[in-house]
Amino acid sequence: SERDGTSALNARLCRDVAALAPSGGDAALAYTLGSCDRSVGATLAGKLALGEIKAPAAGVSLSFTGYAGQAFGFACTRGMRLSLSGFANDALGEAMSGGSIAVFPPAEVRVGADADLSLVGNAVAYGAIGGALFVRGRAGQRVGVRNSGATIVVEGAGKYAFEYMTGGVGVVLGEIGAVIASGMTGGVVYGLEVPR
Repeated sequence: SERDGTSALNARLCRDVAALAPSGGDAALAYTLGSCDRSVGATLAGKLALGEIKAPAAGVSLSFTGYAGQAFGFACTRGMRLSLSGFANDALGEAMSGGSIAVFPPAEVRVGADADLSLVGNAVAYGAIGGALFVRGRAGQRVGVRNSGATIVVEGAGKYAFEYMTGGVGVVLGEIGAVIASGMTGGVVYGLEVPR
């Protein structure tokens, strides 16, 4: 509840996943969110990591539509598969350790015509140690900074992508801003510059 610092949507996610836990197969749930919904998935990730909620054996797929506030998928962990049709603010997938996050444009956005449009904000997957993040669009600045084990794929990135990376894989399928991989000591980054 709001009283203990958990947003209404995060509390609902926890209730819904807890109710699914006894089922053996993959479970799929769908939600609409808005920019006031921040750190969506973080409370569930914490409860899964602590064993307070048991995910179905095959994991849980959580689909979202809308405009996510800051830190969508924060601390995403094993058993969680998040997908967002829409846009996400800064800190998407920050501190993720497992699971997967996919972000793709809503149906009304033509990807080719809106190639310069950033789909997700800055500091995407900052400090990630595992899991996979896929963005069918551009990311802002500082994508994958301090990544030590996640796989991160975006279709364009601003400045300072993959700074201080120590492990994992970064892929940019589009234009990359200045100062890529500065201070990087491990992992691998692939970049594909797409001419304008």
